[in-house]
Amino acid sequence: MIPHKNNFLEVRGMNKTRQAVFLSVMFLAMNVFAQNLIEYKVVEGDTLWEISGKFTGKKMNYEKIALYNNLKNADRIYPKQIIKIDLDEFKVSENTVKAAPAAVKTAVKATVATAPTAVKTAVKAAPTAVKPAVKSTAVPAAVVEAIQGLREDFDTPKMQPALKWYDNRNDCSYEIKDGRLYIQARGDGHDIFMDSNTDAPRILADLDGDFTIETKMNFTPSNNGSGAGIVIWQDNHNFLRIDRVLHFQTRNVINVSGAAGGKWFYSEEIPYTLELSYLRMERKGEMFTASCSVDGITWFNFKPVEFKAASAVKAGVFVLNQWNKGNSDAAFEYIQITK
Repeated sequence: MIPHKNNFLEVRGMNKTRQAVFLSVMFLAMNVFAQNLIEYKVVEGDTLWEISGKFTGKKMNYEKIALYNNLKNADRIYPKQIIKIDLDEFKVSENTVKAAPAAVKTAVKATVATAPTAVKTAVKAAPTAVKPAVKSTAVPAAVVEAIQGLREDFDTPKMQPALKWYDNRNDCSYEIKDGRLYIQARGDGHDIFMDSNTDAPRILADLDGDFTIETKMNFTPSNNGSGAGIVIWQDNHNFLRIDRVLHFQTRNVINVSGAAGGKWFYSEEIPYTLELSYLRMERKGEMFTASCSVDGITWFNFKPVEFKAASAVKAGVFVLNQWNKGNSDAAFEYIQITK
């Protein structure tokens, strides 16, 4: 031990040679500890998710970093805030971090030029797992004339005939104005949740076989359970959706969820706080891949989901208003379907 009242270089019970070796080891250990404890100053546009990926090699470690820094909300960090990262906790060295290759198509991030002053939370890394859809015999779809692809930019007062309006309760509305499609879900109880409630207003096109559907959406959920996004629709028992939604007034997320054979399944949601979002759903046989982006260039792909839908389905955009008396409004700048 090193006595407090004696000279620091004097260690009781050791000769000078052993003292020198002991102190060298101590200084080395202290130096290693200092190297592995990082203090990072947050800059505009940072997210804890990105910081975790940069210094630990895994963006999913953001929760541990939040806990280490006593952050009550991991989605809220601010410029000039100091974030401490103990690399020993993640069993990586500084060299490992520097040498780690950048992940391909990791979390999308807004550029500094377009990012608002407040630090926003971009999407995180891939969810750990998606529960596979319950295997069931697909319900035959009605015979329809499937389109071969389209691009609707809403630059005229009327949509292309292939896009059709669905409003089960006849209490919602849509409007095409200034190059955007505005959909409003009025009152509460407009959801896409199997037989219990599938009354969310939506605009859908009939599709058959493989396809990709994409949209650019402006939407900020203000009420619990309000959301908007893309849905792949077969019937009340079989559908898959990706939406920007607010859960329990605290969790702003992009979520992938759906039902197969009348049984509900989810993927893990990812935090998202920006108003603008690009959403996409791709079908290849029975595999569906949902994606999101902040700029329409760099995309984050969710884990592909096995979804045994019929070959003929409907696909399009929708707006949710699950539990609130107020309205839920979303604006779509385009819908693009490719085959």
